[in-house]
Amino acid sequence: MSIIILLRLLAAHLIADFLLQPSGWVKSKNDLKWRSPHLYVHVLVHGAATYLFLGIWDNYQVPLIVMGSHLLIDLGKASLRWKNLYTFIADQVLHLAVLTGCWLALTGQGAILAASLRELLANPAAWVLLTGYLLVLFPAGVVISIATRKWCQQLEDRQGLAEAGKWIGYSERFLILTFILLSRYEAIGFLIAAKSVFRFNEIMKDKERKEAEYFLIGTLLSISFALAAGLLTKSLL
Repeated sequence: MSIIILLRLLAAHLIADFLLQPSGWVKSKNDLKWRSPHLYVHVLVHGAATYLFLGIWDNYQVPLIVMGSHLLIDLGKASLRWKNLYTFIADQVLHLAVLTGCWLALTGQGAILAASLRELLANPAAWVLLTGYLLVLFPAGVVISIATRKWCQQLEDRQGLAEAGKWIGYSERFLILTFILLSRYEAIGFLIAAKSVFRFNEIMKDKERKEAEYFLIGTLLSISFALAAGLLTKSLL
């Protein structure tokens, strides 16, 4: 039942941090920092949600810890000059670390968690999976970028979102590797078809032919890399 306590804490955090936090509050925190009244309202909402979801009515320490840590973390995030995906992830990791610490203090699961982590780190399958996913994400992107550079330079006035292709490639290879590990090969075909249908007509137009061919080359290289890494990872498992 101890895992239920952790799930309750996580549910309270998700509801208070996303569902019950309007975008206006976020803007107010970023603009006014510690002078924002919405910052303190948001902290109180977190404390109330934690107390209600935890359901341990004589325990006030955990809601107070959540409130205090949330105030400090949100103030630190609001003080940053730049905010992006990485600052958001860091913010959430810090919040989850506090919740995990509260859960460990409440349940005394520290020794069990440490033993589970040691077992995970000693498991070869875990390292095979980690290496496989890292391989298809980062080195694959660099290799494909280098391999297609000469064709990329032939494109004139390329239109598109900044780094969109890189993130599409990350998602594509991640999904393909996952489908291979789950032996759902038909899903790979659906993914390829869904991606290619958007460019099918473009390759028939002379004006957009170069861009469409560049797209197809990058896609085939990305898929080939993901398939090879996926089959190798599955064989090692």
